[in-house]
Amino acid sequence: MIDERTKDLPAERPLERRKGFEDLFSNGTVSGERTVGDYDLFDFGPTDYPDFTLPGDYGGTSGGAVWRIYLNVDGEKPEIAAVRLWGMPYYQTKKDGGGHVLTCHGTIGIYGALLAPS
Repeated sequence: MIDERTKDLPAERPLERRKGFEDLFSNGTVSGERTVGDYDLFDFGPTDYPDFTLPGDYGGTSGGAVWRIYLNVDGEKPEIAAVRLWGMPYYQTKKDGGGHVLTCHGTIGIYGALLAPS
């Protein structure tokens, strides 16, 4: 969870601490695919829209996910055909002019580790 999108909530019982979380769902651009050592990496740049404020800091997204969503566009309303986990962000870099690029582990690092025979 992105720290700046969390907030303390009032307790309902004595000695209780409550925290509110807000998730973030944003499309973006994948670029800079590369292999460094044994890791496949890519950069993800969230799209900035005038009517939505992206976080000023993505601290807390490590362990989050970048998903690739495939659509069937037949007629007026697109339908989701498939969803694939595409990456896991772990590092942020500020872009010149504002915004961020998130460096992510790619599919080989995710699925290769999960599906590798032991």
